[in-house]
Amino acid sequence: MSAYSSLKEKSTMKWVYKEENPFEKRRAEGEKIRRKYPDRIPVIVEKAPKARLRDLDKKKYLVPSDLTVGQFYFLIRKRFMILVRCFYIS
Repeated sequence: MSAYSSLKEKSTMKWVYKEENPFEKRRAEGEKIRRKYPDRIPVIVEKAPKARLRDLDKKKYLVPSDLTVGQFYFLIRKRFMILVRCFYIS
C-alpha cells in the first residue's frame, strides 16, 4: 500500500464545495478564471467540519501569484477576525 492510499483512507474530511460541484464544472470554472486573470490563482477555502470557527462569508478567492502562503494565511485569519494570543514560555 502506498503512502498516498493510506493517507487517503485515513482522511475523513468532507470538502463541501467539491461534493456540491462536479469535476467538469470546477475545471471549466477554473480555466475560465485563469484565462480572465492570468496573474491570479483561484483558491477555494473551507474550514474543517469540526472546527469551532464561524463560517467564512465567501469560499472563493483570487490570490495574486506573488502572494506567499504565509501572507494568504494571514489574510484568511484576518477575515475570521480571530484574536491570536501569544503565550511566551520563559
